[in-house]
Amino acid sequence: MVQVNKNSPEVIITGAGPSGLMMACQLALHNIRFRIIDKKEAPSNHSGAMVVHARTLEIFQQMGLAEKMLDQGTIVNGISVYFNGKKSDSLNLNGIGSSLTKFPFILLLEQSKTERLLLEFLQQKGFQVEWKTELVNIVQNEHKVEAKIILPDGNPEEISTNYLIAADGGKSTIRSLLKIPFKGKSHHTTLSVIECESDILSPPDEILFSFSQKATAGFFPLPKGKWRIDVVIRRFRADGLLSFNAVQKVFNRKTRLNANIRNADRFSVFRSHGMYALIYRIHRCFLIGDAAHLFTPVGGQGMNTGLQDAHNLAWKMAMVLKGYLKSNILNTYQIERKPVAIATCRNSDTYFKLVASGNFFLRLFRNYLLPALIKLFFKLMTVRKFSESIFNKISGLSISYPNDFLSLPASDGIFKTAPIPGNRIPFFTFIENDGEVVSIDRKIQGDRFHLLIFGGNKSSVDKITKTAKEFGNRISFQVIPLNPDTDELFLKFGIKSQGWYLIRPDHYIACRSDESGSEKLKACLNYLFMYN
Repeated sequence: MVQVNKNSPEVIITGAGPSGLMMACQLALHNIRFRIIDKKEAPSNHSGAMVVHARTLEIFQQMGLAEKMLDQGTIVNGISVYFNGKKSDSLNLNGIGSSLTKFPFILLLEQSKTERLLLEFLQQKGFQVEWKTELVNIVQNEHKVEAKIILPDGNPEEISTNYLIAADGGKSTIRSLLKIPFKGKSHHTTLSVIECESDILSPPDEILFSFSQKATAGFFPLPKGKWRIDVVIRRFRADGLLSFNAVQKVFNRKTRLNANIRNADRFSVFRSHGMYALIYRIHRCFLIGDAAHLFTPVGGQGMNTGLQDAHNLAWKMAMVLKGYLKSNILNTYQIERKPVAIATCRNSDTYFKLVASGNFFLRLFRNYLLPALIKLFFKLMTVRKFSESIFNKISGLSISYPNDFLSLPASDGIFKTAPIPGNRIPFFTFIENDGEVVSIDRKIQGDRFHLLIFGGNKSSVDKITKTAKEFGNRISFQVIPLNPDTDELFLKFGIKSQGWYLIRPDHYIACRSDESGSEKLKACLNYLFMYN
């Protein structure tokens, strides 16, 4: 007999990996009722996706989790490159993006620890993941999604919900049920992932990349002196199934390193994919994370992109459910996030082929041209503008959303060199009246739109704040006075004496103005919150 749940959640999330957990945490912050299920028995316990970029750390900072991640992870201070067993060059990463973010580095943290922090956050908010619970069918109409799940005891349950989130991985059941095409390809190159001890001579805060004619390997430090090693061994055929013992026997010879790998805690083999869903939404069902896209491991973008998907969608869905915004806002999720996935998929595919493909010409490139190109690249990275540009792109800080109705057209005049609607609000520190040094992002914490009001006389500030108050809990606001401690901040935002910026909950700019009155703000807010 099918059990029917009469206490319907507003959202169902299938999949309790990083993306699904982030979606759940964000909905919990917005006080949205949800259920999160996963057919696995328990969370993962392996390193998985290790790289955490600056933009993702900014999201965790909003949740109060960034410091815990830093305590448990390893900040990468350098990269070393070896060719045919000999060190070619190294790159110092200290302070590479210090003017761009509070987190000017790459953090290494095992996926299992990232998931554990999110699970603990959920538990503190009073939510639990329902493990060993599987979604098997969905039917949706204009108003609801009817989902059928199988409970741990094998009994079916039917749930009615407003929205369904597919965070159920690359082999997504929901994507299959919705018949959404998955565009791209799987690479023939086989990648082995090993967690083990090694004699590799590399500092515990550096990443090492090794290239030889017969192998490409990346060494990533783990706690307790162990290493996560991703290795491609070309034209290697082991007897029977590929195993750690088989790889161990040939590892030094193929890589030409005296690595002496041993005592493996984990060994797995897989093929990389470069794929993305052609549609991120069908009616009330949405794809996030690996259900929406799969990338090769180059650049460590997969988990970061999925976490940012969830962050982008959650606040929009929460505000729709609360009646603050009309449901049209949910169309911007695909508009904003799909181009990010397509670009990342193409770039990571290209880089993966260059460093790992067995193609004859690409092997010639790696053996004869790549060493010189890396030396040139490392030299250019000592030039601040170049290194900041590279970090800005890799870290996700440069992602922008200028082409939808959430980003109103930019103003003219003094704003020409200032941050524009659709861009992430820039990182900047200034001194408050009490002498404390604060970053601008601390002014826009919360679960709503935030209005930064710059200077102005008391009359104009009062008019602007009065307009903001008319929209109640949808908007919070902060007045930043013009004084010697804030004049650089005004200059950064292109404001001479007075103006305002409306910031989205995900710290992207919605609109801005240098007006003295409140007419433009009122028009902007009516447009955003009353959009048809």
